Amino acid sequence: KPDYIIFGVFCGECDGECATMYKLDVPNNTLVADHTDSYWEYKNGTPMKFETTIQGKSATLLARQVLDSIPSFIMDSTETTQRFGCPDCKDGCGMFLEVKKDNKVRQFYIDYQTGKLTGEIKIFADHLKKIISQM
Repeated sequence: KPDYIIFGVFCGECDGECATMYKLDVPNNTLVADHTDSYWEYKNGTPMKFETTIQGKSATLLARQVLDSIPSFIMDSTETTQRFGCPDCKDGCGMFLEVKKDNKVRQFYIDYQTGKLTGEIKIFADHLKKIISQM
């Protein structure tokens, strides 16, 4: 199991809250959220601001569903960064997934327009998109 996962949606062309991220601390089963759009600075090396602790069991269970549904090809990837589709192209937003496992951090950028994806990544992306909408 990983140390943590971070997941959420980012939209480059928007007003207001444009990048909401969730972080599941796997060993401690705790969930926090970043509603500050710090994702944009994170891409430049500044940490995200996970300042909102989520107390509800239902949200933590949803985050655990994300964890449990991550395909093995992602969990076992040796790539530090991968893109699937064209995340945030043409004002279409994107989904972000970060996995820290075995002291390695890997980041995945997934097209929010899941109809353009195929195979295992499409199945996972559809599931991720649904869970994020329920958070």
